[in-house]
Amino acid sequence: MSTEIIVPNNDDKNIATVTHLGGTVFSFIPALIVWILKKDDSVYIADQSKEAL
Repeated sequence: MSTEIIVPNNDDKNIATVTHLGGTVFSFIPALIVWILKKDDSVYIADQSKEAL
């Protein structure tokens, strides 16, 4: 069984960081917005925004 390793680029990392930090101020709203807008663009962003929810 092989697992695919996801290597996020810097933009994906920045979006994930802002999503997590936004949750400390605005609860779950930033994570939900990012997940809705970016879930199809990046597996990493989709995973991190779901984690922030």
